[in-house]
Amino acid sequence: MIHPESLSKAREEFYNLSKTYSKYNPSSLGKVLESWSDRRPIEFPLDQLKDFFVNVRRLRQVNGAIFNYLKDRDWRGAIVSVVGEYGSGKSQLGFVLKEFLQKRGVEVRRVFLDPVCDVRELILQQIVSIPAEKPVVLIVDELDQLLGDLARGDRKRFEDLADIVRWLTEGSSDRPPRGSAILMMSKRVRAEFEKDRALANRLLARSREYRLSMPDDERVEAARDATLKVMALFRAYKDSYRVSLDKHFSVLYPLLRKKAEDRALMWEIGGVIKYITEMLQEILDNIDPEAEMGSSVDLGRQVEELWREFMWKKLRAIPVTVSLGETKLDYLATLSRDRLSLPGAVTDAQYLVWTYKPEAGEKGNRLVQRIAVEIKTGRSWQRSQRDRDQLLNMLRNVPVLLFSIAEWYPDERTALEAEFSKAGHALGIIEVDPFLLKLSLLLRGEWRSEFLDKYGAFERDLREVLAFLLTPQAVQEVVAEGGEEEKSRVLLRASVSSFLEALRREVKDKSSKRVSTLYKILISRLDAVYSSSGLTPPQVPVGRFMAVLRILEREGLGSLSKTGKSLLLSKEQRKSWEELSESSDRRRFIEETICDVILSSGGTGKSFLIETPQSRERLEMIREYFCLLRLANA
Repeated sequence: MIHPESLSKAREEFYNLSKTYSKYNPSSLGKVLESWSDRRPIEFPLDQLKDFFVNVRRLRQVNGAIFNYLKDRDWRGAIVSVVGEYGSGKSQLGFVLKEFLQKRGVEVRRVFLDPVCDVRELILQQIVSIPAEKPVVLIVDELDQLLGDLARGDRKRFEDLADIVRWLTEGSSDRPPRGSAILMMSKRVRAEFEKDRALANRLLARSREYRLSMPDDERVEAARDATLKVMALFRAYKDSYRVSLDKHFSVLYPLLRKKAEDRALMWEIGGVIKYITEMLQEILDNIDPEAEMGSSVDLGRQVEELWREFMWKKLRAIPVTVSLGETKLDYLATLSRDRLSLPGAVTDAQYLVWTYKPEAGEKGNRLVQRIAVEIKTGRSWQRSQRDRDQLLNMLRNVPVLLFSIAEWYPDERTALEAEFSKAGHALGIIEVDPFLLKLSLLLRGEWRSEFLDKYGAFERDLREVLAFLLTPQAVQEVVAEGGEEEKSRVLLRASVSSFLEALRREVKDKSSKRVSTLYKILISRLDAVYSSSGLTPPQVPVGRFMAVLRILEREGLGSLSKTGKSLLLSKEQRKSWEELSESSDRRRFIEETICDVILSSGGTGKSFLIETPQSRERLEMIREYFCLLRLANA
């Protein structure tokens, strides 16, 4: 949530930046926008580049450090490696370095590798014309283009590069080195070099390494800076854009800033700038020049009507798969405007859930579940006892899907889900960004739903929440003839699977989560799934839950803080969460291991799973975790 004072300061900075950009002609501003959209460096003179840089401090630091390092060696005999992910600014740094060095009389040659180039010929033709007595600094960009060679077992072009770098930087007994080399590479290239000792010795052993990737807090701050610069650039670029941006800044800025901050925790800053540039371009090209924001009362009503319209257009029929271990059940949830009348409550709408054959795209004839749909706008309903009682009455009869059009405080949704987890049926909440809906009201009518669909990404979250709400029904179908013990085992696996999905949603745009919050999520998922089936969930003491978190840590899905109160999440770990859903074997192993931990007794490892080499490996892991925990608590 952005404080009004912060919004006022942002508006002032936005106008100041726009004044700076207005001194450039529109074609130059267009080139900057194109460069940001294509993730290419801005190739302006250095005295102008400072106006557009986002990652200014990091680029200046690395640029200055490399310059001083080369200068101290009289531009000869040095190898520099610049390591950063795609979008971290390597190519922009390469351009800045070239301009910076050339202005100081240094001979610089910059080459871009591609998948079919002859590395030796490409580089030598850049260098041979330079007199031997003049040192040259060679900047080699796009080393990633050669990674395909290594995948095929072909090292020739990397060997050619190593030969040229050695020739350039080592010299011989009768001549000094010709110059220095700067190698721009991703972390992936760096990792491949480390696997190949011979290449690492030739290219990295003598190199000075500089890293461009930023820590999370610095990248988030850069994302905020980028948001204002992108908006100011569009304002200076075209008069029609200026009118729209001035008129609707208070809606545009909070939304764009939130999108930028969220993506800064997953992407390098170059990717964030590209995303914000393209998003704002689409908004400005499709905004209704006559659109006006109504009063707060009218606006709340319009926002809710727009959401209902969007649901009917884009969320009308949702295929859902519920996984219970090796068993998968397919359903089709169809939205109905008919309100569901329940004792003490009437719903806004409902999803009718049918059997489904996904391979044929056919809806079955059997209605298996009704899910109540509630739409709440704003936050005041949470303080209303009447509204809470109505929600409780619904949950006593059917699962409830709550669409909340409001800004939520951290962990607020988790607390609410936990509060209602023992009501009889499960509650699933999907947060809808009110600024996204408000902004959509400013767009031409035919484009509103497309915009919400593209930038809201609601369908995936809806599938996951519906799968959670349908889990008890699926369990009843799978173990219809089984006893309580068999049903409990299936419920536990389903609860853990739902817990992992909830965590994926929680951590995708967070740099840390409190352990207490994650614990509440697991307990609420167990309570909701088991209570819907009339069974008591297993107890999970806090110490045992810490063993669960150690499993996630071992699998690269987070790192416990030194105090043990938070699960810290790096950019790579958040990506690993996103990739987990695509790796069924890895996910299954994690689910089964967590189930073993929950059912184990202080490390004895009593398991409901069949004895296999994989399960024995999991049990050894569990014993190890409990031993570590006992040592930590001793």
